[in-house]
Amino acid sequence: MTDQQIIEQRAVSEVARILSSDIRLRPEINISDKIPYVDGGIFVYKSGKRNNECLDFQVPVQVKGTEKKAFDSHPKFSFKKDMLEYYERNSGILFFVVSETTPYTTYYRNFSPTQAKQILKSLKKQNKNQKSITLNLTRVDQKDIWKIVTSSHYLSEVFNSQARIVNVNAVDNLKNVSVTIPVGETIQTALKKEQYIISGLLQDQRVIVDTVDIINISIHKVINVSTIFPNDHIEPSSLEWTSETSFRIVIGKFITVIFSIDTKRFDINWDFNSSSDRDWQLYYDKLNAFKAMLEKRQLNFKSDVFNDGSTTLHFSFSKKINETLKDVYSKLENIKRIIWLENILGKSYATQALDITSQNVLNKLLELYPSVDFNQDVPFLLHETIMGDNYYLTYENHELKNVFSNDSPFRTNHVTISNTEDKTMFTKGNPLALIKDKLWTIPNYSTSIVLENFIHPLKSIPSWYEGEVNNLVLSYIEAFDHTQNNDWLQSALKILKFDILTNQELVQINTAQICIRQLDGDIRPVSNSLYNIMQNSPEAQYRAAAALMLNIIAVFSVNWRQMSVDEKKGISEYPLMKLAYGKIKEIIDSDKYD
Repeated sequence: MTDQQIIEQRAVSEVARILSSDIRLRPEINISDKIPYVDGGIFVYKSGKRNNECLDFQVPVQVKGTEKKAFDSHPKFSFKKDMLEYYERNSGILFFVVSETTPYTTYYRNFSPTQAKQILKSLKKQNKNQKSITLNLTRVDQKDIWKIVTSSHYLSEVFNSQARIVNVNAVDNLKNVSVTIPVGETIQTALKKEQYIISGLLQDQRVIVDTVDIINISIHKVINVSTIFPNDHIEPSSLEWTSETSFRIVIGKFITVIFSIDTKRFDINWDFNSSSDRDWQLYYDKLNAFKAMLEKRQLNFKSDVFNDGSTTLHFSFSKKINETLKDVYSKLENIKRIIWLENILGKSYATQALDITSQNVLNKLLELYPSVDFNQDVPFLLHETIMGDNYYLTYENHELKNVFSNDSPFRTNHVTISNTEDKTMFTKGNPLALIKDKLWTIPNYSTSIVLENFIHPLKSIPSWYEGEVNNLVLSYIEAFDHTQNNDWLQSALKILKFDILTNQELVQINTAQICIRQLDGDIRPVSNSLYNIMQNSPEAQYRAAAALMLNIIAVFSVNWRQMSVDEKKGISEYPLMKLAYGKIKEIIDSDKYD
């Protein structure tokens, strides 16, 4: 038997010969080990110019040799536990084994730090006291040596010692899942030799899947096809061979067609169970396509791999499907009503866990779906709350609409508004201006539609209507305080410019508090108008409001004591209170005027 050192020397020479066949590779491998478990490195250049500017990276390498005659029939090598631990802690290794057959045959195994970590875990699972593990090798084809070296570097970079290893159950949560196999192996041989890496993206980070607990991986040929239903609905699908005599077609993740060539039998399975993230329109389209399939009993499949481009599948059912169709018809009708209501509300509640009150409100609104059989009296204006969202709906001529929709009948000239106290009516009043409570909680509330519906009458305007419009301005300011959406303030400023509002001191006060909000507390642009009101207004509440924004405590205190309870509430319970701070806020908070 040849001395092992001579065998190692010949092995190093053979690996160096193979590496040197590519001018971009420069092996620097020592005959005698100077570093444990590493014999040297391979310098990799970007081109054939071997200078420092072209040097790209270095790959650590280890070389072993063997004279065993049976080695080539089952090329394997026993790796010690401490070797793998070293590779895990460092940059991995490109490991070569040369079989001294005639001619020499070279094999390799690549270890990234993460792969070494996985193998150590497998070793521990087999036997905690086991000191080594025998692993399969891959034969080196000299023409592939560049790919072998560069892929070794790439794998060690991606699957380094910091790379995460996730449980196999996490595969469903990964994006861009891929299977990496050694250069020189096919997917079948790599799986048989357990030389593969399953990886994917988890929260934009590349992770490797722990394969220790994987019992079996099956490889199926998958063909992408398009399924065309009898109603011309198209669903992306996949045809997958599950064995040599059977295949299945998965259609849009809701229908599976299984075909056995031996029995010439089709099994069609479908699943339309509820989903928490359902898009009801998409669900309706799929269910409607399924209905067409059941009624016409055919499907058309189209793919580039088919000889004629497409093929039609005709089928019959071995049992009656009347009950299934009846159930489908019922579901379609219910979904149609849900889509109808969601379009009116402008929002879907499919993903929310509804409280009982909200569920009852939705059920009652669904009953208003247009039907010749429906003859109940419904109020012209409905105010409903669903999961904290406020809705104002109008019902006329058997049609339910959102009052802010473009075709809503709840509009000026169509609706007359009146004062609840003296019952006086105002035909030119904007009914949308009466909706003022928590405007930011109204889905699809439209300030533009509200503004468009203001009519500026030539005749005198009732004081109560002017008060309602002024309160709408305050509601817009309050909405800004809750949302920080500047559109609310811009809309409020537009209303303040209408000739509907005749109290100029009040207009200036509200304009000032809007500007202070827009300028993050800067009062300089409005200070002159505020000083004028504070010094000259005949109304104590206006003088106090100006002093509050100017933060002049003495003036505010004097005027606050002169105000009535209702006037005090006009400050303490309205948006102006947001601008009060320090001593002025203490005066307001300490006043038990109730």
